[in-house]
Amino acid sequence: MPRNAAVTFENLLLPPAEFSDPAAPAYRLCLVLQGEAELSWQQDDRWRSARLRPGMFAPITRPQTTAQLRLSAHQRHLMVTLDDATVRSVANGCGQTAVALDALSERPFRHPFLARLCAEAYAEAQREDALGRHFQTTVAPILIGSLLRSSGSAPKRDAAGGRALAPATLARLRESCLAQLDTPITVARLADWSGLPVGEFCRQLRQRTGTTPHRFVLDLRLARAAELLGHVAPPIADVASRCGFFDQAHLTRAFSRRYGTSPARYRRERLGHAAALTWPRRAGTGR
Repeated sequence: MPRNAAVTFENLLLPPAEFSDPAAPAYRLCLVLQGEAELSWQQDDRWRSARLRPGMFAPITRPQTTAQLRLSAHQRHLMVTLDDATVRSVANGCGQTAVALDALSERPFRHPFLARLCAEAYAEAQREDALGRHFQTTVAPILIGSLLRSSGSAPKRDAAGGRALAPATLARLRESCLAQLDTPITVARLADWSGLPVGEFCRQLRQRTGTTPHRFVLDLRLARAAELLGHVAPPIADVASRCGFFDQAHLTRAFSRRYGTSPARYRRERLGHAAALTWPRRAGTGR
């Protein structure tokens, strides 16, 4: 199969199984060619599910991101890999940011023009002649532009009025998230709360906080969980639900990675320390 620094194609028959798509320095896009299946994917330590049918794209995989996936039935996918440097170059040339494509990692999506373009580009790449190689090279900017348009990040700088993600806006954003942690909080929802287009919001959030929208929300979920775990009640399963985690096991995995200890042990240590401060030993006793 011919390879190109900007875009490559791979025709894959995937079995019904759980598998891990290792991190790579590129954006990966999967177009369903054959078969209907239920797809579950892990995003920021939370599992989500959706029905995948031919002509649909699976959620895009961001660079340096490991994708954990479950597929309920056989499907044939066309995997399209887009070089990160090329994506950033095209986005910058259009006054956009590649981070805007994060919006396409939240759910499967349909884009008939992009699906046809990917299929035609793959067919040309298979020819392995001069015209095929030329087509494969020149199609990359069109693919990337279509993705940027689909992500909702088409040029809106004038519509945004030059607004910035001011400290007060960021504070209100945190308050809005904390008030609704038990619900799904998408990038589009965060951008709407901020009053900025998705692409501009992602860029400014990274500048202000050094993090992505997904990590921003996860940090708030974990901080609230740690706060609740410092008290006797509620049960850990309820803490998980209140903070927007799928279940107690999901909370345990994310919490352990962040704090290096399980929620149960964290609670025991915090409550034990509080008890030692609250109930000192009586003078003249061994208690």
